[in-house]
Amino acid sequence: MRRMLLAVACLAVLSLLPACATRPDPHPATWRNPKDGMTFVWVPAGSFTAQVVAEKKAVDDPERIVPQDVTFAQGFWVGRTEVTVGQFRRFVKETGYVTDAEKARSRFTWKSPGFPQEENHPVVYLSYGDARHYAQWAGGDLPTEAEWLYACRAGTTTKFYWGDTLDDRYLWHRCNTDGTGTRPVARKRPNAWGLYDMVGNAWEYCKTCDSDACFVLRGASWTRCPQYRTRTGTMTGVLLEEAVEPRLQRCDPNPKFPPYPWDDDRGFRCIRRTTERAAHSAPVESPTMPLPHQREIEDLLQADCTGCRRMEFRSLGGVFNTILVFLEVPAGNLSALLGQSDRLPKCSELANKPTGFAFMKQFEAHTEWWRPSEL
Repeated sequence: MRRMLLAVACLAVLSLLPACATRPDPHPATWRNPKDGMTFVWVPAGSFTAQVVAEKKAVDDPERIVPQDVTFAQGFWVGRTEVTVGQFRRFVKETGYVTDAEKARSRFTWKSPGFPQEENHPVVYLSYGDARHYAQWAGGDLPTEAEWLYACRAGTTTKFYWGDTLDDRYLWHRCNTDGTGTRPVARKRPNAWGLYDMVGNAWEYCKTCDSDACFVLRGASWTRCPQYRTRTGTMTGVLLEEAVEPRLQRCDPNPKFPPYPWDDDRGFRCIRRTTERAAHSAPVESPTMPLPHQREIEDLLQADCTGCRRMEFRSLGGVFNTILVFLEVPAGNLSALLGQSDRLPKCSELANKPTGFAFMKQFEAHTEWWRPSEL
């Protein structure tokens, strides 16, 4: 009886959807750059609180860190992932570009970083200047440190964008890579705005001023240990926390200890700043999954899935005519729905399901989400 009532409620909601479907989305969710094939995600306007160094009233005053609100009046586009080896290869093939490491005849370069990489790995062994040249070619820029932090945090106030403790479902680090190099992008969970690998896999270059000699690195990488023992013997995870802490650094073109010009764990992602009007006119690729039919909903509700608790409608990125049907499936019952063993479903398994459906499986206290459009 409960299932029948739920079906009636879902169909009632569905009957109201056409009235909403004509409302346009003011900010399409994604945009694909035709230059390099990178998918960009729209980061909405907003603000966050950063820690900054206060101006000194006297030369001998001690350094003070004070909170400061950083506001972005306009949204902007950010690469969904770090720039990959394949995308950088496309840039080199088209332009004949030679990286700084190659010019210096370094033993390791982006082509041979000292560990195996595939086309979908983040490209590394690039200098800050290399990253800027690529971004210019792709029609974008590198993010400022403030832009990167705002996009990374995605409206959260916790240490990481998923919470206050480390969670291997969101990042690659030294332990879960066995210290053997980068991993394919977008294999871990994204933040709330759909950005992948903002923590771990590869450090990312950020601008602090308009100079090739002044930059910061954010996000940490596969080389960072999630925990390490200090000289006093205590265990700490501060290395990863510091990589994403909301603290803005000052531009210092002549640091006392200059950083290495490139390394095996440094990558980058691009940003595209645009006005609201330009965002509307950009060649966007917003989700366009069709509305589920009433029969599809009935079939899904009648599936032999003991313990399936609820079904609901949600819109993606404010797109009213993009509806996903979410079904909660307790652990051990996924096979009844998919006809497969109790494990993560493959793309081919979900491809045979109605387009626009997403399935949710309960793992102890955690929740796993799958969307066919993101697999």
